[in-house]
Amino acid sequence: MRTRFAVIFFCVLISSQFVYSQGVFTFCKNVDDNVYPVEPVSEISAGETVYFHFSNEIAVGIEGGNNITVGWVIHSVGEDGTDSGFINEYFTYFEPGNRRFCTTEPFCFPAPGIYRVYAINWDDRQLNYHPGNFTKYYAKNEITVK
Repeated sequence: MRTRFAVIFFCVLISSQFVYSQGVFTFCKNVDDNVYPVEPVSEISAGETVYFHFSNEIAVGIEGGNNITVGWVIHSVGEDGTDSGFINEYFTYFEPGNRRFCTTEPFCFPAPGIYRVYAINWDDRQLNYHPGNFTKYYAKNEITVK
């Protein structure tokens, strides 16, 4: 019985780790009905809005299982290239078994700078203290705001 539990635990651990850092994060002007990014951008003007989108080769969650919660965590990027300031975080619920995810509303970056956005499992967010520089995430990307 212990051996079976250990094997199942190990398989779940490996499969949950495999999904992390495998995704492709895209900032885009819109998302189509099939959850593909429309008009990808890497640079925008302050005050413009963009959607956050990421896709994985492997589905996230188990089809038919409980909903998954994707967190979107936004940090400014410092001169040294690390996350220097927490900006915001929010989450979106999704049915499990999907490979493409996006925000339901666009996000506005009001000030010029470089920003890094992470798509994470909401349970992996940093509580009360937000140093950023996540090592466990589905996908991440940077955007320049002029």
